[in-house]
Amino acid sequence: MKFISWKNNTFWVAAFTIVMLGTLYYSFTIGRHMAQHYTPLQDAAMEIKLEATTAHLWFEEAISGDRTINIESVWKHLEQAEWYAKAMLNGGENEEGKYLALKDPDLRHKIEETINEIHVFRAIANQRWTERSQSGVGSSIDQRFDQSFDSFLLFADDVETKLQENMKEELQGFNVLQLVLLVTTSLLGLFAGMLQRKHSSNLKKVHGELEDKVKERTKELTQEIIVRKKAEKKAEEASLAKSEFLSSMSHELRTPMNAILGFAQILELGADKLDQTQRQNVREILDAGNHLVHLINEVLDLAQIESNKMSVNMEQIVIHDVLQQSIKLIQPNAIERHIEIIDLVNKENCIVYADSIRLKQVLVNILSNAVKYNCENGQIILKSELTDNQRLRISITDTGEGLTRKEIDELFNPFERLNQKNNVEGTGIGLVIAKKMLALMDGTIGVVSRKDEGSTFWIEIALVN
Repeated sequence: MKFISWKNNTFWVAAFTIVMLGTLYYSFTIGRHMAQHYTPLQDAAMEIKLEATTAHLWFEEAISGDRTINIESVWKHLEQAEWYAKAMLNGGENEEGKYLALKDPDLRHKIEETINEIHVFRAIANQRWTERSQSGVGSSIDQRFDQSFDSFLLFADDVETKLQENMKEELQGFNVLQLVLLVTTSLLGLFAGMLQRKHSSNLKKVHGELEDKVKERTKELTQEIIVRKKAEKKAEEASLAKSEFLSSMSHELRTPMNAILGFAQILELGADKLDQTQRQNVREILDAGNHLVHLINEVLDLAQIESNKMSVNMEQIVIHDVLQQSIKLIQPNAIERHIEIIDLVNKENCIVYADSIRLKQVLVNILSNAVKYNCENGQIILKSELTDNQRLRISITDTGEGLTRKEIDELFNPFERLNQKNNVEGTGIGLVIAKKMLALMDGTIGVVSRKDEGSTFWIEIALVN
């Protein structure tokens, strides 16, 4: 019969050969497509968790007082997590590769929910950072913070799971089609079958490697979180122990120091019975004792702040009155060094919301520094202005040597004393205490300075109206 003739057989063999070649080409194309499509998406899904987890860990370090962590880097990691999520939705490209947009509506919805969780986590983190003085471990906002991060991890895990399910479904459909084509082309020989089995094996190997990679990364991240949590707990315990030690030692030192000052004051009262050298020695005992008491008080303040034991009595205060009281306290030292104080602060009754004692302590500290670090016959200029957010800014400018960028970066670190070469008295914690006290009063402090051009320290505090 005609249909079994050699010519026809050649035609069918050629047809089957074309089908086989088409099958091979199709297998290669689909396999490459799956690798190009799913590998970057799997990486992106992992990067979403990695970036957000890094942001979570760094945020905990920053809010615990680690000054090596910049809060902006935390927000940047959250932005990177959101970028990878949006790249999975809409496509994108960076130095790590190209990401094709997903078409599965269910998976796209899960990614959109993940982005929403990132936004919620960012908002709670921002609120916790703003209220960090009241957001310690165990606080309400700390619990919301952890719950929000756990919720985000659940959605991110859903995205990874759904992505793996889609890949498995596509792989299963592809394997079924392969089997059908393999049966229809089995007459072409063992070579075609071996080729297809090899290709299928490669695809399964890639899938297995991807699954192993996901499991390994997840395990590593979990372990890192556990280690970080333990380290944070130890650091918090060490900080508490340090604060308690400082407080205890300061109290122990204050009792004998008060006795020393008392005896010195008794000697001063009978100064007419002492010669000049003895009177001078008594004066030095009093000066040194008062300096040490001041140091002890500052250490006590720092210990109270770090252990969250310092409270503030917020009330309405006329800022001009507090400024005048502060200026009077440092006026003798300024006169001794021939330093002119120019008060350009608005004399209107600007009323702020603060603790009058703590605010005066902050202003006296800044003004004292302006005297100590100023030059002989220099000036101190006080100014005030309203900022856009209806807060009052008080600026205190001196005509001293000024600060370098490096010195400004170290300015608010505890026990960092600048300009020690000029033997300027100080403990190195006054500005640290000032910054923390202002934070308790919802205030801020900053500095603008250039070397050899003087410095301007400013504080901002909320206006009542």
